[in-house]
Formats: sequence, structure tokens, C-alpha cells
Amino acid sequence: MNVQQVRQQIINMPQFKDFKFGDKDNYAIMEVSPRTFRDENKKEFKLLSPYSIFIAHMYEGEVGKEFFYILISRRALVREFRKHLYDSIEFNKIYVSGKTVEEVVSNLQEKFDNGYEFV
Repeated sequence: MNVQQVRQQIINMPQFKDFKFGDKDNYAIMEVSPRTFRDENKKEFKLLSPYSIFIAHMYEGEVGKEFFYILISRRALVREFRKHLYDSIEFNKIYVSGKTVEEVVSNLQEKFDNGYEFV
């Protein structure tokens, strides 16, 4: 079990067809158009960067301790109503983990089945 196995299973998921992985990378990006909008509280969001995905394998080889995790997020700037300065945030971030390749990929698929989508 390793990161390449997780990466290969993720590449086969339709939601990740636009992510650009290198040959042996555990990091990838998906280019998306910049976007600006306001929420119901009039906060202004500027979504500027691409989506990124990071896959990690912790405590490899240590029985009972090892696990995988996946982070997906997009950097953005947010400004409160009537404020001048923006704060940097991770927008639409998800984190999934699992003790095996199958478990972490299953947990990721479950997030999409429950309505997560790339904005």
C-alpha cells in the first residue's frame, strides 16, 4: 500500500479527470476560472487559485498506526461587509482519512455522494 495506489484510484474517479498529476506525485492541481461572489451576509469571496489535492501516507510500515489522508482545497480571499482588508482562507476544503487505500478512497467517494462539488 502506498500513495501511488491511492493516486491511481483517484485518477480513475470521474470527479478528478481534470486534475494534473505528475508521474509519481502525491500533489496535483485542477485549473478553474477565477470567481468573485457575495454570500447572504454580504461577505465578498475572491476564488483565485486552482483546486489542489494532496495525498499522504503516515507511519508507513508501522502496524496499527499507519493511515492515509487526502486534502482538497482552493485558496481564496474573503472580506467582511464594509471592511477594506481581505483575509486568506482555504475555501471548500475537505479532509478524508483511512487506514487502507480502499478505505480512504471510499471515504472520498462518500463526500461526493453526499453532495460535495467543486465550485
